[in-house]
Amino acid sequence: MTVASIMAARPVSVSMDASLAQVRTLFDTHPFYHLPVLDGAGCVVGLMSRTDYLANLSPFLNTPAERSLDRDIMLRPVHQFMSRQVPLLRPEQPLLEAAQVILAHHFSCLPVVDSEQRLLGVLSWKDLLRFGLNRPRAPAKAEAG
Repeated sequence: MTVASIMAARPVSVSMDASLAQVRTLFDTHPFYHLPVLDGAGCVVGLMSRTDYLANLSPFLNTPAERSLDRDIMLRPVHQFMSRQVPLLRPEQPLLEAAQVILAHHFSCLPVVDSEQRLLGVLSWKDLLRFGLNRPRAPAKAEAG
């Protein structure tokens, strides 16, 4: 089996210049934890995780102690906060190899790209787990008594 057989196709993504406020809207309205970040040509240049997003929010945002500095961070572009050194998967990669890349690099989701690094989909650890749980099992051998 290959990455293409179980990846999530047509993932939501953001441009490098999208604001943190735009990322907030996407994370608030969708159940995913990562957003591939694309350059002007549609090529993957990074990954914005929910963790990256939350780590950069001010704890004073939307509280009586909020300052203009706290609000201004929401206008800053994604490329200032995203993970840049993101391994990219290919659709023809075997699932075992993709799982090894995900584990080795400590990402829970990776972009799947074509030969020009244009986004085709994403593969997450949940996709891999779901696949493993849904695979037909060989019948258990009876033990000799």
